[in-house]
Amino acid sequence: MLDVWRFVSIFIVILSHLVHHPYWDSRLSENAQYAFIVAGRVGVFCFFFISGYVVTKTALKEVRDTHAFSVKAFYVRRVFRIFPPLTIYLLACWLLGSMGAIDFGSRQFVSASFYLCNTNFPLSSCGWFVGHTWSLAYEEQFYLVFPFLLLFLELGRKPRVQLLVPALAIALLPVIFPSDGFSLTVRAHALFLMGYLCARYEKPIFDFIRGKTWLLLPISMVLVFFPFTLFFDPHAGWYRLMGLVAIPVMIVCSLLLPDHVKNIFCRRWVVYMGQISYSFYLWQQLTTSSVFFDQPPWVAPLMTALLAPFCALMFEKFEKPLIQMGRRISTAARAQAAPT
Repeated sequence: MLDVWRFVSIFIVILSHLVHHPYWDSRLSENAQYAFIVAGRVGVFCFFFISGYVVTKTALKEVRDTHAFSVKAFYVRRVFRIFPPLTIYLLACWLLGSMGAIDFGSRQFVSASFYLCNTNFPLSSCGWFVGHTWSLAYEEQFYLVFPFLLLFLELGRKPRVQLLVPALAIALLPVIFPSDGFSLTVRAHALFLMGYLCARYEKPIFDFIRGKTWLLLPISMVLVFFPFTLFFDPHAGWYRLMGLVAIPVMIVCSLLLPDHVKNIFCRRWVVYMGQISYSFYLWQQLTTSSVFFDQPPWVAPLMTALLAPFCALMFEKFEKPLIQMGRRISTAARAQAAPT
């Protein structure tokens, strides 16, 4: 079901980007357009929770199996999963920028490479083509601090100050140099933490929710996806905090559905689209850009759909081998770090 939610999330993000086409300016009210923007952010928030949940489950399994946690192995897996696809995308943008096809240069390349697009850091410049890496920035900033949190809470190991201070300094860049308000930073990190808590206390949480799934799932889905911004102030505190509970409840409830119900949604192509959603998220920024604003409104959706075979090829021939390599290297690193 997690891959199904990844598919749903990337679909919502793409839809929120496609409505930027001038064709929709005169056909959608300002509130409706803002509702799509909020929906796109909700899709990213779902990714945040899923990421925190999955990464924590992997880390906790390592702690249970080895009674230790290798920070080196953790970062090896993160690097081999996140960096290569992003680097390929940025190099493609740089090439297109040098050809004059898009507005992209070295500042955007550097800003995205160092995960600064969720900040107003001096000298950084992002723009549309790497603007979506704000979500990757929050993710990597959180995972700089995550190992210290895990080691302290699960193994009682005090963090090394000389390592914790720079990690916290980087993680707090969106607070020191805010680009989109303090609230977004709080919500992003809160959803990662909710993922940690749901993985850490999975059994009692599942036991509590089990039996209430058919009530909690539709309620949480309405709270997550209903366009409240059409009727209420989107900046209201209750609205911004609502998703911190509704998104985890919705996803956890879906995991507890009977298998015959899950099978309705877990179609092979849907699950696969969820698996390649990272590449899709990176590359859709090109096909939903202003490059296609002079074209009929169906061109951008068509070009976006045509990304599917390209991203599948990238996943099978590039991402998957590197992910497997990262796992092999991390396994060796864990073996070296395991207590004797």
